[in-house]
Amino acid sequence: DFFRYAAPVREGASVSLTVCSVAYRRDQVEAVANLWQTRFHETAVNDALRQRFGELWMEPRASVTMARHVRLRDAVYERYAFGRLFGCTRLEFVSAPRRVYYLVFAPALPLLLMGRMANKALTSRELAVPFLRSLAPMALMVLAWSWGEWLGYLTRRLPAKLDVASEVRA
Repeated sequence: DFFRYAAPVREGASVSLTVCSVAYRRDQVEAVANLWQTRFHETAVNDALRQRFGELWMEPRASVTMARHVRLRDAVYERYAFGRLFGCTRLEFVSAPRRVYYLVFAPALPLLLMGRMANKALTSRELAVPFLRSLAPMALMVLAWSWGEWLGYLTRRLPAKLDVASEVRA
């Protein structure tokens, strides 16, 4: 779902920010420490910060780049594990009816996520070709994430192991 933050983005208030490229004021993030001392769930932290301190802000001039070289199977497992972590952690902050909503509609996640990515990528000269070239492995990772997220909603259990895919030499 990082495509939501890919250039071009508009400067201004945002309902979400990715933890991969965000800066928090120390005093504000410490004020909601109860939400992240055990496990950092960016949605809960960002919601609490917005409620307590006002709008989150998107800054298009800030640039974050990343290049990871990992094996596909490791990347697919990582996405599954983090999807499952997201799903079961998200339930800590929602009502029972909202959990049912997530359970029912989670099978549509692959279409939703790939649709968001395609919408962003195919309207960008910089992203269109790399997006199309990476479509198959990206689809596998989106399916893995979606499966993990759905299992998180269903079981409320964390993945058996939560590993970040190891870097390999390019």
